[in-house]
This record gives sequence, C-alpha cells and structure tokens, in this order.
Amino acid sequence: LSNHWSLENITPVENLSYNYVALATKDNRSPVVIKISCNKQLILDEYKALKHFNGVGCIGVEDINFEHNALLLEQAVPGDSLKAAENISSQEKINAYSTVVKTLSERSQANRGDYPHICDWLQTIDKTSSEKIPSYLIATAIKIKNTLLSTVANEVVLHGDLHLDNIILNNKKWIAIDPKGIIGE
Repeated sequence: LSNHWSLENITPVENLSYNYVALATKDNRSPVVIKISCNKQLILDEYKALKHFNGVGCIGVEDINFEHNALLLEQAVPGDSLKAAENISSQEKINAYSTVVKTLSERSQANRGDYPHICDWLQTIDKTSSEKIPSYLIATAIKIKNTLLSTVANEVVLHGDLHLDNIILNNKKWIAIDPKGIIGE
C-alpha cells in the first residue's frame, strides 16, 4: 500500500482500536490517513458512506484498495477529537456536534443508495439474552424500538456511529469520520 499510494512517513495513531490507522504523506506533500481493516464489508460500507457524503461534513476519501481492505483518506489537521477538546465548553461541544449533524443531514437527502436499514441493526435487541441484562430492560428496549420504528416519517442516510471521538477538527471546522452509512430517521 505504501508503494501503491506513494506514501511516506507512515505513523500509526496512538488510539488504535479495531482497524489499523496511520498518518502519512502522499507524494511527500499531502497529509493523508491510511485505514486498513480485517473486515472487508466494514471498509466497503465506510467507503460507500464517504462517497455519499462527498466531503460535506465528513472527511474526504481519496481511494480504496479492495485487495487489502484499505482506504486512503484526507487527513484532518490538526485532527483533534471533539471528545478530547479541553479548551471548549460543554455548550460549544453541543453546538459543534449539532453543526456536524445538520451538515451531514443536508447531504443525507440525496441518493440513498443501497444501505442497510436501522431495523436490520436493531434486530440484535430481539436476540439479546437475559443472562447479563435483566429481562424487564430487554422488554422495555424492544417496546421502545418497535414504537420508534413504527413512527418513522423521513428516512435518510445516517452516519451510524456519530459520537464525540468520531468528530474531529479540520482547519477550524468540525467534521465527522468513520461513517457506517445506514438508513434511518
């Protein structure tokens, strides 16, 4: 991948979790991120979602390598997460989060494509065992899920994993990373 994309100065990020993610420079100038997954479907879904949002409220995608389940992404600079931002108040974090949601929702209306539906994701609740979670909580979750799904009015493409670590600073503007791409309200 380093040769394929002409990458140099490859440095893994410190907070690796499920995927391998590293900062790099492309053609010795442009800052980029390389993301490699052991799960082909996750990378394909993320690629599709990134193409859908097309850099609007979300990081841009430059390329995909299907053979190695890898994405080449734009690098946000400085790239600090909203969660780690200590110099802003809780209200400023709420405003930043809301702005990202609004920006993503403007792009969400166009071309819904072939994405999984939220009801598919929520089937997991129906299969939850009461060994570790009290059965009355599972029953409550199922009731709420069914009520919410029966009242859906306006379905759009959602990020699918929008939390404070998936919102990062890019040139004084907060943007989303790591979208899943899912249809929901």
